Amino acid sequence: MDHEQRINMKFCFKLQKSAKETHKMLKLVYGDAAVTLKTVYKWFERSCNGCESVEDKERSGCPSSSKTQDAVERVSEMIRSNRRLAVREIYEDLNISYGSVQNILTTDLNMRRVNAKFVPCVLMVKQKQQRLSISLELRDRAASDSSFLGNVIREMKLGSMVMNLRPGFRVLNGNHPVLLV
Repeated sequence: MDHEQRINMKFCFKLQKSAKETHKMLKLVYGDAAVTLKTVYKWFERSCNGCESVEDKERSGCPSSSKTQDAVERVSEMIRSNRRLAVREIYEDLNISYGSVQNILTTDLNMRRVNAKFVPCVLMVKQKQQRLSISLELRDRAASDSSFLGNVIREMKLGSMVMNLRPGFRVLNGNHPVLLV
């Protein structure tokens, strides 16, 4: 919850506004980002009990510190080295929570599980660089060998596309490669 809204609730409480009035004013100012009426009642109750602070109370349990940049990098390294790792194996090795590992994989690394292995949802930098280098290589080949594009175009016929693969293999009409004897 926004610190500013807490201060405004305390201000309204001191002006002896009701919780409902305060909530209406917060909705006018903050729109959908305004706190709920239940939250306003909770903070009004704290004020009635003499609490002057607008800070959250201390909570029990460990603070959420497992989702650090270091943890993101370590999860990324583990997944790059073995895409078939289970979330359980990662959180046991890194000693961070199951939920944090899932969050890192899906949110920070933009990955999802496909057929028991994690794959990126988008191309990684290395893959983009590889595709760029292949494209540049083909462009340079076409620029240096005037017959390269001519051969590609010559192989394309109306209604029938023939593409040479390896010696003896061809794709006819978009079908699978066929060995021609």
